[in-house]
Amino acid sequence: MPPSGNAQPTLPPAWQEMLARVERALAEAAEAAARRDDALRTQPPAVLPVPEFDAGLARFRERLRGLGEYAGRAEHTVAEADAALADSEDALRAWLQAAEAARRKLAGRAARA
Repeated sequence: MPPSGNAQPTLPPAWQEMLARVERALAEAAEAAARRDDALRTQPPAVLPVPEFDAGLARFRERLRGLGEYAGRAEHTVAEADAALADSEDALRAWLQAAEAARRKLAGRAARA
């Protein structure tokens, strides 16, 4: 049973040491947060262009332009092939119609003979 009256509860002997460690940990965390906050508030230094980077970027842009030209040529080739296939399809349809007409004509002659 707890003591009656106005007696103050006593803490274990290691309690003060534990509280001191918690205080130190909180202080360290607060300092680290302040350092991170300061670091976020400062602007990073301006990055100066590196000649090798500029040359690499120029080569990349040239290759990208070349890829665009290559794609344009490929589109032109595909359009030409598509047109040739359309012409061939039209010719084949005409030939099939002529063959069907010849078949009907021959069938009609055979039926009359």
